[in-house]
Amino acid sequence: MSIVIRAFEQLCSARTIQEVQAIPDLVEIPAQYRMDDKVYPAIPFTLSGEEIQHLKQHNVIGDDGSIRISATADPLTRLLYAVLWKNGDLRKIRHIIDGIIGHQQQPGGNGLVFHQFGRFLTGEPNEPIIDQHVLRAFAIYQSGGDPVLEENWRKKNTIGKNDIQLIHDYKTWLQIGLTAQLRAVDGYTYHVDKVLFAVGKCIKNQNG
Repeated sequence: MSIVIRAFEQLCSARTIQEVQAIPDLVEIPAQYRMDDKVYPAIPFTLSGEEIQHLKQHNVIGDDGSIRISATADPLTRLLYAVLWKNGDLRKIRHIIDGIIGHQQQPGGNGLVFHQFGRFLTGEPNEPIIDQHVLRAFAIYQSGGDPVLEENWRKKNTIGKNDIQLIHDYKTWLQIGLTAQLRAVDGYTYHVDKVLFAVGKCIKNQNG
């Protein structure tokens, strides 16, 4: 998987966000596999456990993690709630909330991706966004060239309880595999995620 190896070599030596942003071009990942900044722009805020507790105290969030929106909520809140409802995403909020407030993800539970997204939203260091593409790229990088593991991850479409250790390994790699200069940049995990998203999506669809 030359694209994987080349991308990780570049990531491990990168010292600036600009160097990270250049990696998809350097390893020649086609544009259709790259993350669209208009669809997934950088998130300009964090969320704290204290803020979630405040919402619970005001009955906006229930003890089960459900959202309770009243008819008098502001128009933006109602609009965003409507989008979540239409997409069937209301139940996913509880996983994000658990991540924000620091509840440990249950080994047998679902929602690993959303739980980790909650961890990312806290703004704590080395808490990345993850998805199937990011973990595919990392798993193949870690596989040591094992063709069976590579093929299994190429076909994999979902993240489940068997991937919890891989998520921990990825978070550890972020702390020890990247340069100190890059890790010192606020929000660096978002840019690393964009690169690995593109790598993982590319190798799912191509031999490389």
